[in-house]
Amino acid sequence: MKLQNKLIFAVATTLLSGAASAAQIDFRHEWRSHDNKEASRVKLGTGFNIESVDNLKANVGIEMKFASFDRTKTLSNTELTETELDLGLTYKMGKWQIKPGMPIALTDRKTTFKPQIRVVYKSDFGLTTALRYRHEFANYSDPTDGDTNVETGLKVNDPTKSKVTLTGSYKFESLPNLKLSYEANYIKSWDKVKQFDNKDWEYDAGIVVGYQFGNWRPFAEIWSIDEGSSSSKRQAKYRAGIKYKF
Repeated sequence: MKLQNKLIFAVATTLLSGAASAAQIDFRHEWRSHDNKEASRVKLGTGFNIESVDNLKANVGIEMKFASFDRTKTLSNTELTETELDLGLTYKMGKWQIKPGMPIALTDRKTTFKPQIRVVYKSDFGLTTALRYRHEFANYSDPTDGDTNVETGLKVNDPTKSKVTLTGSYKFESLPNLKLSYEANYIKSWDKVKQFDNKDWEYDAGIVVGYQFGNWRPFAEIWSIDEGSSSSKRQAKYRAGIKYKF
């Protein structure tokens, strides 16, 4: 594990161990309908109140992503692809929440800072809706490395892009343990980096179904994603996972 990954893990472990509120661990595995690729993620997160400010809560989490590029060797050929430290705040104002944050993602090739702001609204009839804007600043460790500008063919060592996310969830009074939600993302490159169908933007969307059994919540997801940056075709992405609160 690289020094940066060790530092992120050490900071997150210290913060999580000192948090007084309940924490949650989240594991999921995903498959794609056309790509010969699988991936997994494990995330540990928690939140704690800030006593000096009413209605303000701090959130911290650490997320580790793994991938296998050969489905016949999923368990024996898995590698760590990204480590992310997620730091944020939640401020409640009645039915509204304002949630600024700063995820920091590390891979073998680059570091990405992701300042973001999320606005959440909880209605009286069970619907919760949130809109998030995130601006990603990446920096490759090798000055000659980077994403490729499709117009000039040159490497962009510090690419930036925007990501707008709309999420929603609905709670049925008659089935309080049933968890239904959706998510849609729009991503735009500001450096003419190809994202989907030879364009500098892309999108994806998914629905999530889960059920709460005490502290446990198994869930399943289905998504529509692109097949690649040069293709106009789309494919399904499936996820299955479980969350545990403690």
